[in-house]
Amino acid sequence: DASGELVDSDVAGPFVGAVELAERLAASAQVRRCVILQWYRYALGRAEVDADAETLAALDEAFLDAGLDVRSLLVAIASAEVFRRRAAEGAE
Repeated sequence: DASGELVDSDVAGPFVGAVELAERLAASAQVRRCVILQWYRYALGRAEVDADAETLAALDEAFLDAGLDVRSLLVAIASAEVFRRRAAEGAE
């Protein structure tokens, strides 16, 4: 049985099959923000802080404008001022 239900989500509800699950997840703003946040954390090598809110909002808008293209998201992260000014590993 490939049916299930998403709960506590902005796309909550039942689904049947992997395709329908993928469609629901692709339409989720929560999943979109999670994808952005995980790539952001990985790229910067740290957790987000309150000062990152504006950058994260801009990345969310850019990701949407790019049709959820992950390559475009990575370019946007690498182009962000916070990424260009990050401390090198081991630097003090």
